[in-house]
Amino acid sequence: MYTFVAAFMDLKYRRIPNSWILTGFLIAFGQSIIIGPGLTGSLKGVFLVLPLMVLYALRAMGAGDVKLLMVMGAFLGAPALFDCLSGILICALLQFAVFSVIDIFIKNKDKKLIRARGRAHAMPLAPAVFAGVVINLLSCQVL
Repeated sequence: MYTFVAAFMDLKYRRIPNSWILTGFLIAFGQSIIIGPGLTGSLKGVFLVLPLMVLYALRAMGAGDVKLLMVMGAFLGAPALFDCLSGILICALLQFAVFSVIDIFIKNKDKKLIRARGRAHAMPLAPAVFAGVVINLLSCQVL
């Protein structure tokens, strides 16, 4: 549910507010203490995402996207997040392909799904994070 709301905000407003990220961290750390993966497991999940800050520095990823992945690391812990990253990557590639095809037919530049930001192009990543996490969690439930 948390990633669904983040995906909606990222699609509609092109940003994930820091207040939503902070709320996610508080819920994730509380949940990790009560039902698992434990506080150390949550912190390992957060630190697993830290290398993605390089992508933010290169403007290949937004800060909100990196922070959202850190919250997912806090929720899931390092092993589960590592499993989710492949699903998130596949969903991001599929989302980019779908958004690109849709953008070909949209004439109004303000309505485009992938927008120019300086010399780079920006695509909301939170929907791919949502889809990747859901697919991974469902596949774990099935197995």
